[in-house]
Amino acid sequence: METDETVRAAIQDALEWPTSSLPFPTHKNDWALWVHPESGRWMYIEHSLIRAVHQAADSETYHETFMGIGHKMLKWWRSNSPIPCRIYVCTFANLPGIQVRFGLFDGRFFAFSPRPDLEREWPETTTHDGS
Repeated sequence: METDETVRAAIQDALEWPTSSLPFPTHKNDWALWVHPESGRWMYIEHSLIRAVHQAADSETYHETFMGIGHKMLKWWRSNSPIPCRIYVCTFANLPGIQVRFGLFDGRFFAFSPRPDLEREWPETTTHDGS
């Protein structure tokens, strides 16, 4: 996919994606669109996650934090085949105190903050896709 075509597709997707795709209540304004034209991929990164990483990293600008999260998530995504609707958990090596949740929902990749209130309700054995 060409660079301009990827950016156009990402912007169009940002206008259209249904918030009901995620297993928790959210609003489109809660998300930042991260686009990597060279790979033809884009993802949604929750602002609360960006803020948490930014505050913990302390030395980067907000934009650098946002870009760094996107690049780290893209690296994982390109190396793995995420199971749709499964919520994955990680921390970044340099920020072990910041937990990250991410997954593929309705064909879209999302990185977000933990949801302790909802996660308590999910049994340990669930893939968070209802199975």
